[in-house]
Amino acid sequence: MSRSIVEDAFQALASSDPDLISAVLAEDAEWLSPPGNATAVALGAPDHMVGRAAIVQFFAVDFPRLFARDLSVVFGGCARGW
Repeated sequence: MSRSIVEDAFQALASSDPDLISAVLAEDAEWLSPPGNATAVALGAPDHMVGRAAIVQFFAVDFPRLFARDLSVVFGGCARGW
């Protein structure tokens, strides 16, 4: 997988823009977070989201309620073999 694809996806997630986020996700995308993570608990959100619509809702609507908007993402690395 190209590093730029991953970087672009995380930039889209940080944008809070539903159209940008939607553009980097497949319809059947899944987002897995550790069970009981603080963000999911604070927002009453699931730790496993299934489908583009659920993930866009989380990053465009729910996530900005808890964290600052206009995030900047600095990509430090990418694991191989995934």
